[in-house]
Amino acid sequence: MAKTIFIDEDPAGGVLGTKIDADFLNALNNQRHTGLDFDGAGALDYAPDTGAANAYAMALTPALPAYITGLPLWFKAVNANTGAATLDINGLGPIAIKKSGAADLVSGDILAGQMVCLVYDGVNFQMPATSAPGTSNPASFRGTLAEIQAAAIGAGCFTAYDYEHGTVYFYPGDPAVGIIVIGGAAAGPEADLPEMKG
Repeated sequence: MAKTIFIDEDPAGGVLGTKIDADFLNALNNQRHTGLDFDGAGALDYAPDTGAANAYAMALTPALPAYITGLPLWFKAVNANTGAATLDINGLGPIAIKKSGAADLVSGDILAGQMVCLVYDGVNFQMPATSAPGTSNPASFRGTLAEIQAAAIGAGCFTAYDYEHGTVYFYPGDPAVGIIVIGGAAAGPEADLPEMKG
């Protein structure tokens, strides 16, 4: 049964108003955001991405009439980002996605197939650290070789590294730096790496 479409009573026109019964009120009282088309099922603030890399887009149903401060939402990214990115919802216009307050995203902060959580702050969409697999995650750092070298300053020394499927994982001596992740293309062939394994 689809959601009720409410109408007002019009005695002069012989139109009966919508009857509100206990089943409807119980459905509202126990509602869940399932997105299903029946009374009591709230709308989901989720939709798949229909945009491109760095220019994400989604269409909520029912449509979002305006960007609302504090609105949390989810989308499933089709493409990984390669730098600063935006999100456009229901054609309302692209809004910048930020992390750590006001920082632009860097390559790899959004991965293809990733479920991305964002919250609108009144100006930008904020990506919580728990949503980003790249530099937003304090457990690891992902970037170009130059970015890795900059991050390594203050690490003291590297205790070990692992190389697997084109990705290098550096384990610095300073645990505050976290695991440093280098994509294989940025790091070069395995033979170019220093012998620190183990």
